[in-house]
Amino acid sequence: MNVPPLHERLIKLGFFDKLYDKNGKLAIYDVKFPTRPLDAYISTDRIVEILPFAVNGAGDAWGYLCSKLPYAPVTLFYHDDTIAEEVATDIESFFVLQLVNDAMYGTSEEHPGISKGWTRSHILRMCNELLPLFSTPAVEALEELKNTIESVPENYDLHPIDEATGRKIIEKLVPQGVQFATYEWQQY
Repeated sequence: MNVPPLHERLIKLGFFDKLYDKNGKLAIYDVKFPTRPLDAYISTDRIVEILPFAVNGAGDAWGYLCSKLPYAPVTLFYHDDTIAEEVATDIESFFVLQLVNDAMYGTSEEHPGISKGWTRSHILRMCNELLPLFSTPAVEALEELKNTIESVPENYDLHPIDEATGRKIIEKLVPQGVQFATYEWQQY
């Protein structure tokens, strides 16, 4: 089973190998890219075929609905429900979306031991790492995110950007006319 072309391109560039490296600097808050197969995260009573590539802390999986490959949108499959939500048109948009969400809602700065500027410096580092790898639509959104974050003082209040600013960046990731679906897994 083939992953979508942009995902395949990132695999060939060794991008996911860097994400698997626990000592590496590439990371997305609450998104884990396990090295073992993700089949264990999907209940065996599901009748739908998915191709998962990451999980969150709750055990939900991000992946592709196989019946929509090779141009399937990135979908969040809830492990304890039959609901699935399409969240991004492609893997690059998914990464930008996650970084924007980190900037809007923070990572774990409110917890003791995490320095105030960690989210800001992390997002800037991620933008610099991703810019040379991504294609035009995602690059434009990453550049906007990076420029916005750079304009924020290092002693910002809680989160580097507000929700309205983040939503504007996210809207630019979705091509005109594209509607993301939320559906029951068992319909497929």
